[in-house]
Amino acid sequence: MENNEIVKAENKLATASFTDFKTMDDMIAFGGLIAKSKLSPLKKGEDVVAAMLMGRELGLGVMVSINNIYPIEGKASSGIHIIAGQLLKAGIAYEVINDYEPVFPIAIVVKDDDGKDKKMIVRNAPYSEPLKEGEIRGNKVIDVQTKIRFTRVLKQPNGEFIKMVVDGVFCKSEIVDAWMLKSNWKNHMKDMMYTRAFIRGAKRVGDDVILGLSETSELADVYNLDYTVKEGVVTILEPTESNKSTTNKEEASSTLGEEVVVLTETKEESSPTGNN
Repeated sequence: MENNEIVKAENKLATASFTDFKTMDDMIAFGGLIAKSKLSPLKKGEDVVAAMLMGRELGLGVMVSINNIYPIEGKASSGIHIIAGQLLKAGIAYEVINDYEPVFPIAIVVKDDDGKDKKMIVRNAPYSEPLKEGEIRGNKVIDVQTKIRFTRVLKQPNGEFIKMVVDGVFCKSEIVDAWMLKSNWKNHMKDMMYTRAFIRGAKRVGDDVILGLSETSELADVYNLDYTVKEGVVTILEPTESNKSTTNKEEASSTLGEEVVVLTETKEESSPTGNN
């Protein structure tokens, strides 16, 4: 009898809408059946209901909600593609400024107390960023950066429009600081940094659009949960003794490595290779 009910729920799911549920009991019963089926990664009925309710707030359909919203420690999360879609629907545009780009120290030549020339580091910048007059770029990579720029036009109460520009930035050195260098980061470093830079900027430019929604791997790292990444889709793993994270700060630090900063004497540079 229960199997027949699951089949009915699966058939209903294909065309389900929120108007199908007259009461919360209807939704809870539906969530329990879906959790037992194979049509959602969610394994608990209450998680299905939570995903549906969050999806309704975001304007998503039932099917999209239960396949893309994943509750973690009482907080809603989703894949980055859903978050990007919500921003685009709201007219928020974005472009990649730095895509896993090496960062170098920038210095200027100054006089010391004895009147001799010495180099003083004034800032760090990605390789593609032009030098200012008098600046010299170092020849050793000290970090790697991903930057995504978001642009939004907002109408003010007086009828005027203003342009809002926000940068979401994430650097490789932050992974060491957060002790997050697990296998997913090692194997998908470029994609993981893109995702983290994106959600960082998305929350600043459009929190009223995504309503506090976090990216799934972001919350999984916060709560030290194990997960897999395949074609950009994050799947949370059930905790077992074999897949518990053993990453520590020493392991993360050794992966990033220590690089000596050496400043060049001239502004003529060649493209960096193999430094990141």
